[in-house]
Amino acid sequence: MPFAQQGTPTKHVGAKKKCKGVADRSALPFSPHDPRNKATGAFTTPQYQTFLQDGQEQAIFSAIARGTWSPASEDTSWRSGYRRYGASKLFLIMAILHSLQHRLDRDPDRALASKIAVVGVDPGGMSTGMQRNAPWFMRYLIFGIIYPIMTMLWTSGRTAARTTARSAADVLWAAFDVGEPLPGPLPKSLYFDGRELLATSEESRDEQKWALVWRETVKLANLREGETALADCR
Repeated sequence: MPFAQQGTPTKHVGAKKKCKGVADRSALPFSPHDPRNKATGAFTTPQYQTFLQDGQEQAIFSAIARGTWSPASEDTSWRSGYRRYGASKLFLIMAILHSLQHRLDRDPDRALASKIAVVGVDPGGMSTGMQRNAPWFMRYLIFGIIYPIMTMLWTSGRTAARTTARSAADVLWAAFDVGEPLPGPLPKSLYFDGRELLATSEESRDEQKWALVWRETVKLANLREGETALADCR
């Protein structure tokens, strides 16, 4: 559920004393048109090139939320799960990075809410326990041998493989330092791949779609008025 990861509130940032919420997300799976996804073959069919297709948004959201979209019975390869994983990341970006920031900005209690910025960080590919159920060649060859070698050879920039320590440092940087090097007002709804500023996918920035994701998520979570600090959580 998107509400399970609303980011980590932090202490004040520098002399400006402005707080941030950090949303930690992965960029590649939630953007079917990302050139890097061509190698996966997960989004080649038209039905998967857009997650919430026009005119079917409500039905598709419901199917994704219930795990019946891109089912293993339809595609027995790892790609079916990869698509569902991508959809979950897209919804987190929509609900938290965009919709939550929008609600904070228009909250009546602007003395507090207007000083809260939501930013996102793509941690990159890491070798963790998440691969424990992957095919053996992914567990042992890719994440056990190739990834560790790549992290030793490439230690900066938008690399495919990163250590958990490096990714954690990027999240801490976004939480505590991102306001200082950027010009203008407190940065909001920004997304970083490591420490490089990127735009989220076109679909994630569709206001009608991210409003739907927020609204339906609130229903699924059975969130009621007064259970959050927002004047209007619904």
